[in-house]
Amino acid sequence: MKTFYLMDTQKYKSSIPGMFLKFLCNIRVDDKEREGDLNLQEMIVEYYNKIESGRPSLEESPIYDKERFEKIILEVKESCSVLDLGCGSGILGEFLNKRNKYVGLDINKNYLKNLHFKGIEGILGVVEHLPFADKVFDVVICAEVLEHVFNPKIVLENIHKILKRNGKVIVSVPNVAYWDYRKELLFGRFPENKSEVYPPEHIRFFTKDDIMQLMANSGFRCIKVDIIRNRVPLQYLLPRFIQDKLCSSFPTLMAWQFIVVGEKI
Repeated sequence: MKTFYLMDTQKYKSSIPGMFLKFLCNIRVDDKEREGDLNLQEMIVEYYNKIESGRPSLEESPIYDKERFEKIILEVKESCSVLDLGCGSGILGEFLNKRNKYVGLDINKNYLKNLHFKGIEGILGVVEHLPFADKVFDVVICAEVLEHVFNPKIVLENIHKILKRNGKVIVSVPNVAYWDYRKELLFGRFPENKSEVYPPEHIRFFTKDDIMQLMANSGFRCIKVDIIRNRVPLQYLLPRFIQDKLCSSFPTLMAWQFIVVGEKI
């Protein structure tokens, strides 16, 4: 498979992405010349192979993941062709492969081995360079992916190319404006210090308006916005009907994650 450089290291070694890569790959970007032909993409793949030890099955997933998976599945019509970017070990694929023409794409070889063992089609690749012809998929799922990439707009534009006419993209991203994260920032702490939602590999951050604007600028009409609520503390402190009222009245404040459905235009 062809390997792609994400950026020129000499140009960006002092930039924010360059500094992130120093942490991400646990080596100095200045040391790349000593690493021979080991390029940045390979280092990123190695990093994710280390931190991803396998995802749980849908039944074992935390409640917020279950809610997200179920809402994404509801947006996918039966029998349509589906590409799942960053498919992982196939949590969505296990269900969608039974009723759809499903393909998963991930940078993790171990995940793909797991997919193939389950009889699910998986392709090794990166979301910045999709190895597909134009206009071949009805739906592309991009769940918890855009916050990991340097240029989310390029990813969405590539998705736009491979979608059929009036095809749908289903995007989910963490909400940086969630009330608990605002509280942390108010006291001078970045949310990643206390929450698994913002681990160090997250390098892009979105509010509701940000992700909707990005999708509009990439050729999509936003047709639906849904939210995923955090399971703590509201789940245990407030009745469900009060949670629902708060979430419907203040979605930007109360949403832990957003699910945005866009239609190709």
